[in-house]
Amino acid sequence: MATFVERNFPHAAFATGWYQIAWSSEIKLKETKSMRYFSQDLVCYRGESGKLYLMDAHCPHLGAHLGVGGCVENENIRCPFHGWLWDCEGKNVEVPYSERVNRAKSIKTWEVREVNEAILTWYDSEGKPPAWEPPVIPEAEDDNFYKCEPGGTYTWGKVRVHPQFLAENAADIAHFRFVHRAPETPKVELMEIKGHHAHLIHKYPYGKKPSDLTPDGTIWGDLEVEAWGVGLINFRLVKYFDLVNALNITPIDEEYSDIRASCWVSKKYGDNKDELSGKAKKAVDEQFRLTDFDVPIWENMLYVKRAPLVAEEAKAYSDLRKWCDQFYPAKEEVQN
Repeated sequence: MATFVERNFPHAAFATGWYQIAWSSEIKLKETKSMRYFSQDLVCYRGESGKLYLMDAHCPHLGAHLGVGGCVENENIRCPFHGWLWDCEGKNVEVPYSERVNRAKSIKTWEVREVNEAILTWYDSEGKPPAWEPPVIPEAEDDNFYKCEPGGTYTWGKVRVHPQFLAENAADIAHFRFVHRAPETPKVELMEIKGHHAHLIHKYPYGKKPSDLTPDGTIWGDLEVEAWGVGLINFRLVKYFDLVNALNITPIDEEYSDIRASCWVSKKYGDNKDELSGKAKKAVDEQFRLTDFDVPIWENMLYVKRAPLVAEEAKAYSDLRKWCDQFYPAKEEVQN
């Protein structure tokens, strides 16, 4: 299998930004979860206060994995191998068979945020602190919308896709017709790029023929796309259906990524106000089905750095790629 660089991607480093590593419901009080992202083994745990912590997984003493048998005590985590206790800042606070702690060794900790029913962490290849905060999705806090869990989430695990492939979909108007079966090619109505935030609105044709979701056939609405770095991207259906799909992607290593979708949809479309149902459930399932079409394309494509873009697609695609470049370390571009 080929790494991202071997598939012609111009950057060897992972992009700076916020990335989803789990949903909030996945880590209960005093529980640990092992994970691997950014080519590093990590452990996430929830302290007795309910606060989340993320740190490198291996104990500096003799290398045991803290997520495999490690115990949460207050806000600390105890190694399953020799019982060394590490606090939430990665400092050793107890060696149970010694009068001294080890002040020379520590564990790297990661910035974590819990927002939109998800757990996010900040990544920067140079170790810099967060340059911005992750967005709050209004629908995620609106009681008129179903929570994304249960029923409104989906994971495509260990997919051979670079995070930027997904981000570039925001500007790729031509693929909607051929990959997602749109009856016509959408048009870019708005493209605003400012700092870490990209905002696009497409004039979009929903549905080819009468169905439960489009009873009168094709409906022309808006597809609003927002991206915060390459890891967090929202697709919001406007003038068609009150639904937003947060499609977040996180690199596991130089070859694979996890993709997670979270959908919030208005309760007015459901048969049951307490449970995702009716047309609301059908609309959510349709969002997941549409991404299913993308995955095999992403898994098998090469990155074309100097793509021969035609006039209709060139500006939006080129502007988005330039926007993405800012998230990679300067002067590390690979010459393919």
